[in-house]
Amino acid sequence: MKKLIFASLLLPLWFGCSSDEAIVGNVENAEEMPDVSFCSGVNQTRAVIEGSFLPEGLRVGIYGLVAEPSTSFSGTWGDYQTQDNLSNGAYTALEAVAGEQALRADVVAKFPADDKDLLVFAYSPYTESVDAENATIPVTVASGIDDTEDYLYTGEGTSTQSVALQRDPINLTFKHAMARMDIHIQKGEAETLPESATLKQIVVTTKGGSTGTMSLIDGTISITEPEGGNVISTADALDIVVDDATIGNPVETGCKFLLFPDDEVTEIMLVMTRSDRESQGNIEYPIYVTDPDAVQLEAGRITKLTLTYLPQDVLVNSTLQAWQDGTETGLEAH
Repeated sequence: MKKLIFASLLLPLWFGCSSDEAIVGNVENAEEMPDVSFCSGVNQTRAVIEGSFLPEGLRVGIYGLVAEPSTSFSGTWGDYQTQDNLSNGAYTALEAVAGEQALRADVVAKFPADDKDLLVFAYSPYTESVDAENATIPVTVASGIDDTEDYLYTGEGTSTQSVALQRDPINLTFKHAMARMDIHIQKGEAETLPESATLKQIVVTTKGGSTGTMSLIDGTISITEPEGGNVISTADALDIVVDDATIGNPVETGCKFLLFPDDEVTEIMLVMTRSDRESQGNIEYPIYVTDPDAVQLEAGRITKLTLTYLPQDVLVNSTLQAWQDGTETGLEAH
């Protein structure tokens, strides 16, 4: 049996679903426990998947732990009984309609018996590879910039059966587990600069490896190999022109790197062609990042890098831009 559950994702704030439209099932029969219904939102601007709603077809996993004896999570995951059909319950985001988005449950879940509460933890994207003992899922930073997932988690949410009996859904607020780095580029002011250059590719190297785990409890990401090294590349045909029009007017490259928080960027390679050196083809400009704090990576935040192209080097200004507020740092490459 499948079930529709309504969800709405609003930016920058979110609101709960209309209780009239959230389907909670038949509660007229006191012998039958009410269905569990969810309403979700993202508490800040989305990382790579832009827009107000989950992409249609995105899969979400939900755990419901029976809140006994405490109504808040304590101890370890294994200390709690998992509610039927909420042991990694699978939900699918449908097309958003009229400001709300329905999530379709593969199998409908019920509230626990004896008026017990539920401790709810949700995450996305859905995976069957959950480490139930440690309450973690595997996460990966892929070698291609477009292949890394925007991992989301809710942390603990608590719901009582009185919520369901009033036909109100459980509100879930998703948070971003990954850090995001956006790159802009501009031309410097120097007479010796070529008329124009073209950015072809960006390659980022990090200190940590490509794999890790994300906690379903608090979204913390642990890197499997903290010094394993990883290389992430854009496509090799960005074809972004860096000319006089970009002086003091950085242009967005559209390159949005999702990286592990607390990892370190050790090198940024710009692959470019120059109008005065066409015969040389692609020219590599490596930027070696020796200060581990120069490019800050924090969960749920965007680090904005503005690259200034000069004749003999590339200057980098780094701005840590939170999705609401931000701080600034600086970085130069010679």
